[in-house]
Amino acid sequence: MKNILSADELTELTGAKNSKRQIEVLVKHGIKFITRSDGKIRTTWGAVDAVLATQVKINNEEPNLDFLRR
Repeated sequence: MKNILSADELTELTGAKNSKRQIEVLVKHGIKFITRSDGKIRTTWGAVDAVLATQVKINNEEPNLDFLRR
């Protein structure tokens, strides 16, 4: 199950140890997750990558390098 984030990776990703706060961060960024019966949150790298890939496409504009042309 290497595709599932470990508890430490989830904490690193969200910046929170508390499950309630982790949920808030995941929802804010549109990352899909599940809540286990013990209340712990789990998500996959695929869910994280899907959101990051979308953001890259949205922000994939040419940089403004006009300041180099002086």
